[in-house]
Parts: sequence; structure tokens; C-alpha cells
Amino acid sequence: MDILGPYGYVYGKAITVPKTQNPVFVSIGNKVSLDLAVEAVKACSRYRISEPIRQADIYTRQILSEKKTALNKQNELTDCANHKNNTE
Repeated sequence: MDILGPYGYVYGKAITVPKTQNPVFVSIGNKVSLDLAVEAVKACSRYRISEPIRQADIYTRQILSEKKTALNKQNELTDCANHKNNTE
């Protein structure tokens, strides 16, 4: 389904990919036609989110989890040191 703007200009398309109920919205990229963008999304979509974006999301969530774990360990060490200094 085309996504139309004023005067009938096509801004993008709403497409369905396998295993999803909700549409995926695709728009034109830098030097990429709408038809090519739609083909690329269909070729890279096993899930609702295209695979490159899905992998980036998975990677950043992993990094955030690792950073949070490291920060929690650092806070535990700081709390332990503060407790030790307060009891001496």
C-alpha cells in the first residue's frame, strides 16, 4: 500500500513480511529507489524488523547489559569501601 503525501506524492510503502500481522513501513533512501528499498526489506526480513536493524538492536542491547553489569559491580565495590571506611 502506498503512503501518499499532498498532491499524490508517494513517500513510502506499507508492506507485509512473512510471520507478521502489522505492516512494515519503507521509505526511499539515499540514492535508493522505493522499489529497490522494498525489495531489500523483503529480502532481509525474517521478522517484522529487517535483519540489519534487528542485529544492530540485539548488539546494542548486549552492550548495554554488559555496561550495566560492570556499573553494578563498580557500585558494589564503592559501597563496600564506603562501609569499611565508616566502620573504622
